[in-house]
Amino acid sequence: MIIELIIGGPPDAIAKTDRRVGSQPDVDEVSERVSEGKDRGDRPPPKQIAYIDTMDRGVALVLVLSSGGTRAWRVLTYENGKAISRKIKGGTYPAMSVKAARDKAWEHFENPSKFKAQAEAGTFEQVADAWFKRHVEHNKLRSGYELRRHLDRYILPKWKNLQFHEIGRRKVTELLDDIADKHGPSSADAILSTVRSIMTWWEGRDDDYRSPIGRRMRRKKPTKRERVLNHDELRAVWKAAGECGTFGALVRMLLLTAQRRDKVATMQHSDISGDGTWTIQKEEREKGTAGIIRLPAKAIEIIEALDKVAGNPFVFAGRAGKALNHYSQGKAELDEFLPEMPNWTLHDLRRTARTLMSDAGARPDIAERVLGHAIAGVGGIYDRSQYLQQKSEALELLARHIEGIVNPQENIINIGGRRS
Repeated sequence: MIIELIIGGPPDAIAKTDRRVGSQPDVDEVSERVSEGKDRGDRPPPKQIAYIDTMDRGVALVLVLSSGGTRAWRVLTYENGKAISRKIKGGTYPAMSVKAARDKAWEHFENPSKFKAQAEAGTFEQVADAWFKRHVEHNKLRSGYELRRHLDRYILPKWKNLQFHEIGRRKVTELLDDIADKHGPSSADAILSTVRSIMTWWEGRDDDYRSPIGRRMRRKKPTKRERVLNHDELRAVWKAAGECGTFGALVRMLLLTAQRRDKVATMQHSDISGDGTWTIQKEEREKGTAGIIRLPAKAIEIIEALDKVAGNPFVFAGRAGKALNHYSQGKAELDEFLPEMPNWTLHDLRRTARTLMSDAGARPDIAERVLGHAIAGVGGIYDRSQYLQQKSEALELLARHIEGIVNPQENIINIGGRRS
């Protein structure tokens, strides 16, 4: 026997009926009746109508119809004599059939601890906050700011109040499709990485949870960049950088030092000693850096040509006491001064500088140390030398080679002691 329970209606709105749970005509009929009550305004419409199908002693399947039209499956069981109702994961009608809902109800009856764990997981926001605190902040991840931005801008507006265990592959796909359409495939893949981290972290803490993230969910095939600027392009970029103020100086410094963009951008005056030695700051859990390098004379000239900003400790000063960080805007402005040429990125300058060091005759192992790359094998474990002198010589070779490219000298022929 099916019980129809009208919640929020008149006190006597409980009746027995022979209708089967999940019968499409009956569900539609009830929805229409709720809507009619709203339209007539003759009495407050019921907030919910629940069909309760007692499957066996101690377990019942419940279909709850809200006044808004949502049709949600729940399972009703008893624990210590008390009736407990829980949502069925992914359980909305007609997306989940009657048979599937009954199967889920039986699963709950046979393994209530699993469903209890699902309920205790809470909303996505609750799990995400726990992940951020116990994984991101605890491990002092350098990407914490960006991960927080992913959550606040892209993920939480969609999933904030969803039950964590109810988020399956379909919802993940819908989120990624929406982001790819509005912001591009690269942004979608970045969000996928954050969602995967959250779900993998929770999977390691919950016996019954399995992450819905699967293969082939990336929107963009990863590619390994190989772009190196040729000599004509290097001359053009160097010349254009001279027209772009502080950002242009940053571009030239990237070429002269072969360091990562953020390391150069956050260089502080206090990091540079009187002899031009730059101590590159390193944070916890960060990739390797060059440690200490002595800047070539050309790099010192660039720094001395920049105005110091009162109250701003950074060489490449931005606004409000911060380091310059408008990379996209600066790159777009610089591109306006360039002839037509293939796309390039600021990181391509680091690869270009590494290539030029080899062209200039620098030892490969020293060039790798300039870039801060890990040295493989026993040498990387036991050899703790800073190689300051060798790195300084490599950077001087690089600076001279760049100077020869951007300011090429015409061939000079001596005839009888005279130049022509």
